[in-house]
Amino acid sequence: MLLFLLAALVVFLFLPVLTWAVVEGSWRHRWTVVEESPANPGVQPGGAFRDAAAHAVNARVRRSRAPWLLHLAGLSCWALGQMAIPGFLAFLLGLALIGQLAQQRDPMPLVFLASFFPGTWCAWLVWDAGSSLLRGVAAEADRATRLAAWIVGSYNVLILVGLAVRLRSGHHDDFLEACGAYAVLSITHALSVRAVFLRHRAAFPL
Repeated sequence: MLLFLLAALVVFLFLPVLTWAVVEGSWRHRWTVVEESPANPGVQPGGAFRDAAAHAVNARVRRSRAPWLLHLAGLSCWALGQMAIPGFLAFLLGLALIGQLAQQRDPMPLVFLASFFPGTWCAWLVWDAGSSLLRGVAAEADRATRLAAWIVGSYNVLILVGLAVRLRSGHHDDFLEACGAYAVLSITHALSVRAVFLRHRAAFPL
């Protein structure tokens, strides 16, 4: 059981870590900040090498990467964004069983089947928001995180309202509760990513 959980964790983290390595490695140069200071500030330039002494500086790298909180936010976005993959597999399974689902009196399976499309859009918005945090362009990250917060938040609020109506009608099961928990997680995550960007907005190089 422990080996299975470890294997599942490795599979779950593989794509986010791979994406982080590609995005962070490609755009790290934008985050590099170099400070320059006079090499000999106490020496008065003079003589034949006056110009060389006057312009000699020491360069020190003050920052070479994005703030660590942006890295964590990006990884979390890619971790949740990849949930579109199992969602796609569930969608294919639903299509294979659509004849049986259509014959049922309960419309909820068809509703969840149709939810694949807006859910995939939300997953893409979250994925793009994570990438924008490490690309170093404040305007781009502002747009991506704001859009993800609004769209993902609004969509999952609608899901919670629908689930509440469903539960009040007497339909209780673990699947609905799991959907509600994931909706709350999605809203909290989207708002947190937005907050992380706003906190570090001034640190963006562009």
